[in-house]
Parts: sequence; structure tokens; C-alpha cells
Amino acid sequence: MPGITVDRSGSVTAQGEQVRKVTVDGKDFFGDDATMALKNLPSEVVDKIQVFDRLSDQAQLTGFDDGNSVKAINIVTKSQVTNGQFGRIYAGYGTEDRYAAGGNISFFSGDRRVSFVGNFNNINQQNFASQDLLGLTSSGGGRGGGGGSYRGGGGSDNFSVGMEPGISKTNAFGVNFSDKWGKKKNFDVAASYFFNNSNNTNETNRLSQTPFTTDSIRFTGSNSFSNSNNNNHRFNLRAEYKIDSNNTIYIIPSISFQDNNAASSGSNYTYNLIGNEIDSINSSINRSNSNRNGYNINNNIMYRHSFAKRGRTLSLGFQTAFNKNAGESYNYNALKYYKDGIVTDSLLDQYRDNNTNGNRYSARANYSEPIGKEGQLEFEYEYEVQHNKADQQTYANDGGGNYDIFQPLQSNKFDNTITTNTAEVDYRLGRSRDNQFSIGVDFQNSKLEGNRIYPPGATPIRQHFNTLLPNMRWSKKLV
Repeated sequence: MPGITVDRSGSVTAQGEQVRKVTVDGKDFFGDDATMALKNLPSEVVDKIQVFDRLSDQAQLTGFDDGNSVKAINIVTKSQVTNGQFGRIYAGYGTEDRYAAGGNISFFSGDRRVSFVGNFNNINQQNFASQDLLGLTSSGGGRGGGGGSYRGGGGSDNFSVGMEPGISKTNAFGVNFSDKWGKKKNFDVAASYFFNNSNNTNETNRLSQTPFTTDSIRFTGSNSFSNSNNNNHRFNLRAEYKIDSNNTIYIIPSISFQDNNAASSGSNYTYNLIGNEIDSINSSINRSNSNRNGYNINNNIMYRHSFAKRGRTLSLGFQTAFNKNAGESYNYNALKYYKDGIVTDSLLDQYRDNNTNGNRYSARANYSEPIGKEGQLEFEYEYEVQHNKADQQTYANDGGGNYDIFQPLQSNKFDNTITTNTAEVDYRLGRSRDNQFSIGVDFQNSKLEGNRIYPPGATPIRQHFNTLLPNMRWSKKLV
């Protein structure tokens, strides 16, 4: 299709913007993941593709674009597959014991749609969510909590990420379900479950040389080996209960669990070759291993009411979020420096216990009032409380194999709470972004209370902030 590209990692771009939402006949398909939908629908069942700017749920309710729309694709299936089954199975085997197998199958029966997908390979075809990367690309730290307010209309979580270096063995399985319940078909539910296991092995050897003179060359070499095993379970649900034409309740929970085990080892060396003599500069040996596990639990409950006057609406929402990240790691690094026949040693041998957890609660109220035919006035208030705890304790080896020498300067233990009150008022002129002007102001009151035990010398934090945030936006479609 013109204007649509899919890069190597599977990200879809339409008209210069990344596609954040893919639906099938207007219904969610594996949450907000565009790649999963496009990879697992055979072209034979597709009637047409619709590319559009999907308004947020709030904007759909009021009829005014609030600037939080995302690029979306809706796949319209052929009428004959409204009731039917379809799918595909594939398998392949190649040299060096490389293999790939998988497939999908879907059952459509009126409003009920059930899809199963699977992917099993060792050729670096990976399916991950951003939460799947726990322990793979960072040391885990973090202050937990976090997150902005929910405004509806798609998300940024994807099942797929870019290629990891090395050889990856992946086992992935998912199921997606959607249906409408009730005599009036006024209870719409869409749910998905995804499991992913990945085992990644990476071995690297490097050697470089730099000539200084005709008989002097510097050699720098390194070798490394790493292995990681990662498991992730992820569940998403979106339930929409339409009480009547003016009142709707949304319940949107998501749960993910993950664990990661990783180990690595390697060595580095540098020496000069002067004639036939070797002059060592430095060398090192390092190894590490870590075990991490964690979970994220989020829920969003919303009530929305539209009054008889078009554009006059009331929305109430309540959000909760809980996260936990626990892990331990061992790090060993032995260095040697050579100069004038003298060898200097440096040794780092540590154990680190790192645990973080957090929770967040927020409540929001939104009221919109139409002003004339093309204007809208919107009022919003939000109250949010975030609580975060971190306990990172580092111990050094005592020389006898026991890690019991506490390292306070490399430890971090704190407990903080952030309370925020935000009031906002906005005026918009124009219903769509094709030609719209908006102006508004936010007032935010924040209170930060923190207690830190490590590192030494830390003092309690008690701070208040009052912030005024004006905004103005004008958008005009030129073509």
C-alpha cells in the first residue's frame, strides 16, 4: 500500500506516523499490538484496509478532537468470513539445526471471534512486549510507580522489539477473544493472553591491531559469552458496558508477569609487540550472573455520560497500578595493569540485592460544554498519589567466599510519596485537526515526601511545587 512501510523489527508506519492501533472489523486484536494483527491474518480474508487517525475515547464521546489521536489501521474482512474458520501452519528446518514453526487459526461466529497463534524458532524471530525486557537491557533499578493519565485511544505497548544480538530461541503462544454479550448486545468484551519464552546466546571474539612504527604494533583483544532466559505472561482485557445510549462503563485491566536469568563472562587484554618481544599493558577477567522477577498490574475503570445536548459530557475515572521488581546479581571483575615490570591488581567482587516496588492511585473528573457550533470548553481535575520503595544493598566478598562486607556508598534505600492535584481548562474551536485552534492552562500542585537511608548523608525530602502550564495549539491540514 502506498505510504505504508514495515521495518525489520515489525513496526508499521503509515503516512510518516507509527501505527499504534490495529483493529479487525473495529474490534481489538491482541491488545494494542499492530504487528501481531498484521502477521496473523491471511490476505485471503481481507476485503479492505482503512488507515485513519483514531480519536481518543474522550474525543469520540464529545465529538471534538482533543489532540490525543493515534494513527490506526482497521482491517475489514470479507463478509463470508463473519462465520467460518481459517488459518495456516508452517514449519521449516535448515542447516546447523535451525528451525521455525508456527501458525494461527481463527474461529469467527457472528460477534464471537477466537484466534490462536504460535511461534517456535531459533532463528531470531522474537515476539516481546516492552515489559519482557526485564533484566535484559538494564540493571533493573527504577523508582516504580510512574505513568501518565489514561486518555484512551490506543497505547504504546507492543509484542515485538528489534533483533537482539546473538542466537535467540523463542517459544511464543497467544490467544485473542472478543464477543458481545447480553440480549441487546450492549456488553462488549475483548481479551488476550500472550506467553513468550526466549533463550538468547551471544558469543563474541574481537582482535584489533594498531601499528605505531615499523617494528611496534599494539594488539587489543576481547572475548565474551552471555546467555539469558526470559519468560513473560501477559493478559489484557477491555470490557465496555453500554447501559443505554447516554451512559457507558469501561473496565480495562492488564497483568504481566516476567522472570529473567542471565549469565555472562569475558576477558580483555592489551599488549604491544615490539620486534619479537611482548610488552603487556593490561588484562581483565569478568563474569556476572543475575536473577530477576517482577509483575505489573494495572486497572482503569471509567464512567461516561453524554447529555441530551451534543458535546456536553461528563466522565469519571479511577486508575490503579502496582509493580514489583525483585532480583539479585553477582559481579566479578579482576584487572591487572603492567608498567615497568610492576603489576598492579584491582578486584571487584560483589553481590547486589535489588528490590523495588510501587503503586499508584488516581481519580479524574472531566466535563465538557459546547460553545456555539464549532467551540468547546473543557474542565478537568485529577488527583494522584504515587508511592515508591527501593532497597538496593551491595556486599563485597570477604575473601573467604562470603559476601558480608556491606558497601553503603553503592547501596540505595529510599521510600517516597508524590501527591499531585491538577486542574485544567481548555477551549477548542473546530471539531477536527484539519482546522482547529485550542488554548488552555493547567495548574498543578505537587508534594514530594521522601526518606532515604543509603547512601550515607542522605536527608529527608519535603518539597512542594506549584506550577502553571499554559498551552496553545493550532493545526491546519494543508492538502
